[in-house]
Amino acid sequence: MPLYFEKQFPLSKDEICNFMNLSKIFLLPVEKEGASRVIHEALLCGLPVITCKNLKGGGLDYLNEKNSLLIEDLNNMDVTILNLHSNLKIMTLMQIF
Repeated sequence: MPLYFEKQFPLSKDEICNFMNLSKIFLLPVEKEGASRVIHEALLCGLPVITCKNLKGGGLDYLNEKNSLLIEDLNNMDVTILNLHSNLKIMTLMQIF
């Protein structure tokens, strides 16, 4: 069932935290991002991050093989997610259940 928000954006900090804690992974489908605070928030919520290998603007310093998948081409993000879903070894390493 898709999530539905009755409230207009922006969400409060608590609502964002609750939403992220309902998630299994965090996708950042961009090649350029400012300070990438959202990556830190996702990691603090225990979410593995999928983003561009060449992300510019910060955020990559905290990512490693245990907490992220870095992809070459954003156009293949769907394939990455499907591969992740079918690869129990990676899911276990990244603690995705």
